[in-house]
Amino acid sequence: MNSDSFATRLRAIIGGASVNSFAEKSGVPEASIRTYLRGSLPGIDKAAALARAGGVSLDWLWFGEGAGPGEATSLAGAMDDELMGRVTDAIARLYKDQRVSLAPIDLGRLAGRKYAEIVAAAADADERAAMLKLVITQLRNDIKAASAQPGTGKRSA
Repeated sequence: MNSDSFATRLRAIIGGASVNSFAEKSGVPEASIRTYLRGSLPGIDKAAALARAGGVSLDWLWFGEGAGPGEATSLAGAMDDELMGRVTDAIARLYKDQRVSLAPIDLGRLAGRKYAEIVAAAADADERAAMLKLVITQLRNDIKAASAQPGTGKRSA
């Protein structure tokens, strides 16, 4: 669990907005939000409304785990569809070029992990494009290293 408090994370999603405007956006009474900012904890329904209004996951707001403000989250529309498509395509092409089979579900899992790594490490589109090249190079090296190990069932390099 993240060492920051719920109140600290709530302050982060309110940001420069007034508590009143955030209350209107979230549908949670201003007095309640002020109570949470002093250290009280809301019920799950209020916490969920605050997380939605702040554009963060409930996991992040409540536990400090997952994506925080300005990071990719599982909320609709928050994912960069173009980047996710490029990550998935690059991984699929790499495995095909290396003649290594990868089940669609494993492709999805791997692409999701690599997408998260890229988003966490790079802030803008140019950095993310460069990071994608690095991720693919690392995966290529991992595949080659695995294929060179005897008994892995992989073809040898």
